[in-house]
Amino acid sequence: MKSQRSLPARAAFFAAPLLAALFAALCLYSAVQTNRRKLDQPVEVHPMGETVELGGNFFADATENPDGYAITVNSAELVEYGPFLESLGASPEDFGYTGGYTAPPYTYLLHVTVSNTGNEEGALMAIHYALYHGALKIPVDYSLWGLLDEHFTGEMGFRLRPDTTVDITIPFTPMPLDASAAPAALAQRMEEETFLFCVSEFPLRKAIAVRQGG
Repeated sequence: MKSQRSLPARAAFFAAPLLAALFAALCLYSAVQTNRRKLDQPVEVHPMGETVELGGNFFADATENPDGYAITVNSAELVEYGPFLESLGASPEDFGYTGGYTAPPYTYLLHVTVSNTGNEEGALMAIHYALYHGALKIPVDYSLWGLLDEHFTGEMGFRLRPDTTVDITIPFTPMPLDASAAPAALAQRMEEETFLFCVSEFPLRKAIAVRQGG
C-alpha cells in the first residue's frame, strides 16, 4: 500500500519551487531596476572652460573624498594616434598593435587644470575617467600618459598638495575592439561628435562636454 503524503508535506513540496521562482524573479527585477536607475541617472553637464567643483561627489566610494578639488577642461585636441606616438619616440607596435590588431585612428588629448583647496587627505580617482558618446566609451590611456608626462607615476589616481593648482594633459584612446570593428566610423565619430568627460558618478553624475578644437 502506497504511503500518502501529509497535507503539510505536500504544501512544502509545492511551495519550494514557487518560492525559488519568486526569488529569481525578484533578483531579476532588482537588477533591471538598478540598471535602469543608473541609465536614468541625471547628468549635470558643464561646458569646456567652466570650473567644475567635485566636493561631495565620487566614483565608487565616498572615501575618495574629493572635497575642495575642482577641474576645468581648457581645450580638447584630436591627434592621429600613430604619428603622435612617433613624435614621442614610440610606435603603435610598441603598444601591441601588430598583425590583426588595428591601431586606433586618433587619441583625444584633454588639457585640464586641477586645483585643490584645503584638502589634505583626499584624491581624484583618474582610473574611472573616460569619454562617452552613446555606448562608446574611450578610457584614459595610461601608457601614453606616461610618455607625455615624466612626472606621471603610473598610479591611476592623483593627489595635490592643499591650495595648489596643476595643468595636465590627459590622453584618451579607443579600446582595441572598438578600433578594429569599424575604424572609419570611429574616426568620423571622434572628428564630428561631442563627448562627455565624466568626472564623478555619485551622488551626482557630473560631466564636461568636450569637442576637438574647443
